[in-house]
Amino acid sequence: HRDLLALLLVWEIGKPWRLACADVDRALDGVRWYVGEIDRMLAGGREPLPGPVSNIASWNYPMSVLVHAELVQLLAGNAVIAKTPSQGGAVCLTVAHALMRRAGLPATLLSGGGEELSEVLVRAPEIGAVAFVGGRSNGGKVAAALLDSDKRHFIEQEGLNAWGIWNFSQWDLLAGQLKKGFEYGKQRCTAYPRFVVQRDLVDEFLDIYLPVVRSVRFGHPLAVEESWRPGDALPELDFGPLISAGKADELRRKVDESVRGGA
Repeated sequence: HRDLLALLLVWEIGKPWRLACADVDRALDGVRWYVGEIDRMLAGGREPLPGPVSNIASWNYPMSVLVHAELVQLLAGNAVIAKTPSQGGAVCLTVAHALMRRAGLPATLLSGGGEELSEVLVRAPEIGAVAFVGGRSNGGKVAAALLDSDKRHFIEQEGLNAWGIWNFSQWDLLAGQLKKGFEYGKQRCTAYPRFVVQRDLVDEFLDIYLPVVRSVRFGHPLAVEESWRPGDALPELDFGPLISAGKADELRRKVDESVRGGA
């Protein structure tokens, strides 16, 4: 069902087809690796947690982050609960969890707003551990809710990475890295939105950076010339649509601000 799951990601959250396939494939490849290694990891009498692992993750990688984590937790003998991200991915995740349940795996999927569900999914005494991947604001709230608890948890929060460029000459190598950084609207944790460049190298840097920006392909990930049929090629894109009207408005404001400033 790999292609079905990937196509649902294209339809639901605007992932271009190639990147949607990569999201599903990374989940599958990662779990295959753990299947071969899990016995060694559990050696020495490690026991499952006393309650299910509660998974809360952001919308941008439903399969390779959320489902991947759940399957590894299941391999270690735990039951799992996951919440669908409020901004998208519920249909793909519903199908994925239906497949998991059909295979007899103790996985439960919930949908609803974080304000409604987070108290239970984070603080309920029945929860064995909390796994959070998402933004700093919500991550801070989860951390604060666990301050008076000894509940096991990990919290992975967004970061803004920066390239520092000085005494540098391997521009062709940098060009390839810059292009990868634009994949899926810079939603990857390996994206670099900031550059600190030695003053003497600014012109050379721009000679590499601007062609990369101009080469970024964006559009509707399902827009084809004729009606689409299974097996037809979908557009080869780096960016699809933004996740919400609010994000689109934010981008318009930033573009307007840049143009007013002389961009």
